[in-house]
Amino acid sequence: MAWARENPEIRLPKLAEEIYLFAKNGEHDTKAWSALALEVLELSPNRIAILDAYASRFYPSVCSGELANALCPYLALAEQMKTHNDPLVADWAKKQASFISQRIAEDRTRERRVDESFE
Repeated sequence: MAWARENPEIRLPKLAEEIYLFAKNGEHDTKAWSALALEVLELSPNRIAILDAYASRFYPSVCSGELANALCPYLALAEQMKTHNDPLVADWAKKQASFISQRIAEDRTRERRVDESFE
């Protein structure tokens, strides 16, 4: 982290694109923010840039199975940030949670239509 602290405006966003964002949370295999992801966010002078780098990794480019199931863990992560002490972070989290929820609902509607078409 010393390297990133030397030029945080440039280096922290680059780091945000490469680090592991998630850690397993207990025996249920749910996702939680990694300590490093939270540290990078807290150190950054531009938290929205960091969060946007994180969010770009929420949406799979290829998904086998239902997209809704793939997005649910990311919705939980966005929900965790909704109570952040920085209002910019909390607002970002609310917008992400709303967007992800909408995508989940759209995917489930689409899946229902596909299932119904086979009946």
